[in-house]
Amino acid sequence: MGTSNRRSNESKYGPYHIRVVLIIFSLSAMAFGLGVSITAPEQLPNSLVFTAFHFCVAFGAYSYNKMLLGISQKVCGLAVILLILSLLGYPLIKSCYKASGLYGMAVKRTGKMNETKAFEYDLNYFMNVPTKYKNEAGIKEAVHNFNFGLLDGFLLEFLILSYTAGTYVYYVMIKRLREQVCRMQMVGEFSRLCDPSSV
Repeated sequence: MGTSNRRSNESKYGPYHIRVVLIIFSLSAMAFGLGVSITAPEQLPNSLVFTAFHFCVAFGAYSYNKMLLGISQKVCGLAVILLILSLLGYPLIKSCYKASGLYGMAVKRTGKMNETKAFEYDLNYFMNVPTKYKNEAGIKEAVHNFNFGLLDGFLLEFLILSYTAGTYVYYVMIKRLREQVCRMQMVGEFSRLCDPSSV
């Protein structure tokens, strides 16, 4: 008897802690998104989408809105899938770009060429081994570029993997709160939360 009561209390109070964490995290993320839109105006569309998503999560968690939580859960699940796909290719591409020496060249010539000329120049550089890599100093530079690219690739993989894990935890929290809201609606607890006079 006591064990069943304890289990019911755990299932009852667990989601409320999830709800508080979701609200606090979403409000922090909204503040971060608004800060990015002010400090980096070129990122305005991305930061607005980011802020709108976290507003949906915060409002859905605050008001026990099953529809908003469901939409947020689907968007978060899609984000996890996209992050996993980017993990499969993006670190490798970035690592190759830096290891080949193209990154250093791009930094030096920023603003000096239009996009077409830059692409042709990079393609020619990539397809033909530059003469500077045929002597000892050039080989040392190539080794340095390779090590730098490899390290950058591993670091990027770690960051994307950490962000993916955090997004998945966020997805699970939204899912659990949504399931609890559905249970509350089924047993009638939702109406008592909305109407304190009925308690």
